[in-house]
Amino acid sequence: MNFTILKHLKITFLDFFIFTIILILSIFLCISFTKKSLIKPKSVLVSTREKEIIYPLSSNGEYSVNGLMGETIFKIENSSVLIISSPCNGKTCIGEPITKNTSSLVCLPNGVMITLKGGEEGDGDEILSY
Repeated sequence: MNFTILKHLKITFLDFFIFTIILILSIFLCISFTKKSLIKPKSVLVSTREKEIIYPLSSNGEYSVNGLMGETIFKIENSSVLIISSPCNGKTCIGEPITKNTSSLVCLPNGVMITLKGGEEGDGDEILSY
C-alpha cells in the first residue's frame, strides 16, 4: 500500500474540533431516535382536516372516521392498528398493521392519518376529541 498521501495530510486543531462536534451530534441523534422508537405506544392519534381523536391503544374494537371522500374504518386490536376499509381508489392504506411508536397509516386521498403515540394524552381509558 502507498501511504505517501497520508504523510502530506495535515490535520489542524480546527479540523479535529469540527470532526469531534459532528461525531458527538451523530451519536446524540442516534440515541434520541433509538429511545423514541423503543417507547411503547399507548394511544392512537387519528387526524383528519376537521378534527383529531385520541384512542387508548387498549380500546380494542372497530372505529370509523369521516374523511374527504367518506368513511375510513380502522381496527385497534392487540396493541396494533389496521385500516380495514377506506373509500379511496387505490386501497394502498389497507394492509399491514402498525405496532411501533410513531408509526403511521395514511389514506392520502381521504385525508386520514393514524399514528401510534407513546406516553401522551389518551393513556387512560377515555377517547379524546379535539
